[in-house]
Amino acid sequence: MKKKVLIMSLLLSCIIGMANTQIPIELSGDLIAKKPRSTTDYQPLEVFLIGNDLKVNFFDCLGNLKIVVADENGMSVYQQTVNTCVTQSVTIDIQNLPAGRYCIIITDEHGGRIEGWFEI
Repeated sequence: MKKKVLIMSLLLSCIIGMANTQIPIELSGDLIAKKPRSTTDYQPLEVFLIGNDLKVNFFDCLGNLKIVVADENGMSVYQQTVNTCVTQSVTIDIQNLPAGRYCIIITDEHGGRIEGWFEI
């Protein structure tokens, strides 16, 4: 009996741990940002898939950024404008989206664009 309880506890811990795993989303493109002189590969933000959420972290004040999540047919399923001088991160709930491939697209006021694909 104790073995069953121990095994169930370990299994539950693994499932909970997997739900909170941060999966980085590879981004491509450029936003107009103050790039450090020491690097040319600077991205002023990062995006992670964490369970049923997308988490976007901003490292600089980039002004207003438009965040769009679109399905693989290009149909927008989420849209928000964020003032990155005030907000350092955004969490997007994606639990109600059907399984499939999606793209997160982040654009600035100067025509810059960063995007990355993910699956749920």
